[in-house]
Amino acid sequence: MLDLLALTEQYDVRAPRYTSYPTAADFHDGVGIRELAAAIGRSNGDAVPAPLGLYLHLPFCHSLCFYCACNRVITRNAERAKHYRELIPAVIDALREAGVGAPVVVGGIIPEQDAAELRRAGVAAVYTPKDFDISTIVSEIVDLVGASANANANGNGPAPAK
Repeated sequence: MLDLLALTEQYDVRAPRYTSYPTAADFHDGVGIRELAAAIGRSNGDAVPAPLGLYLHLPFCHSLCFYCACNRVITRNAERAKHYRELIPAVIDALREAGVGAPVVVGGIIPEQDAAELRRAGVAAVYTPKDFDISTIVSEIVDLVGASANANANGNGPAPAK
């Protein structure tokens, strides 16, 4: 028999909360990095500000993951993600210029040479299909966000990339 109390206790831990900004209903072509930075600033102004990390998903996947709510295109052609890979460093630079010190995590079908390039550009972590242990991934992301929040609180800026 399923022990719901034991399950509740097992999963009653701090973990990343996934949400999209803007939400699908509010998204339009006028939403850019300034709007994102302003939304992050408003969030950090909450009575109890929470550490924040950004996950960017390259939506070109080899196969469908049934747990994934991200927009995706099923393809084996990694070149389809080229423009996204080029855009991510620009997003990181714009966030830093706007004073946002949140770690950026990228996932999807990413060739190893591109993953290394993204890390050099400031991406805190890169996850690909070879990274399938969701418990480890969640733990690493919680650690990244916590380290970044501590670094920002101490005036040291964003935590270094892993």
